[in-house]
Amino acid sequence: MITQNGLETEDLRILEILKNKNSIILLNKIDEKDNGLENDINIKNVNKPVVKISAKTKEGLEDLYEQILKMFKLNEIEINDGEVITNIRHKNQIRKSIDALEQAKKGIEIKMPIDIVAVSLKEALEDLSEITGENVSEDIINNIFSKFCLGK
Repeated sequence: MITQNGLETEDLRILEILKNKNSIILLNKIDEKDNGLENDINIKNVNKPVVKISAKTKEGLEDLYEQILKMFKLNEIEINDGEVITNIRHKNQIRKSIDALEQAKKGIEIKMPIDIVAVSLKEALEDLSEITGENVSEDIINNIFSKFCLGK
């Protein structure tokens, strides 16, 4: 962040480093005075977006927000392309649940006792309940198994 007081030696060194970095140049204290720093040749040579802000009055923060969206292409994410899981804990719980369901499926395929299969299904439900905050009750388990035909 560069203030409207002008470029100092340290600012010039930072600008040199920024040439090869994904960055935004912030010109702060625009509420005090605007000395046209955005037109400074040293800033122009970096070829980075320049945003003028006032941290004190919050002026220009919307422009900064827009530049951050552009930089990280956050406004280009399409949720309609599929599910997006933004929490790594949720992703891990979903993965554990899928693994438990696959284990239950294999158990059914090799005709394991339903009690054994039920353990895997309960694990899957418990893993998902850690995401939703719900408790898995015996009613849910009983409801699932009421749909099974347990003939010999």
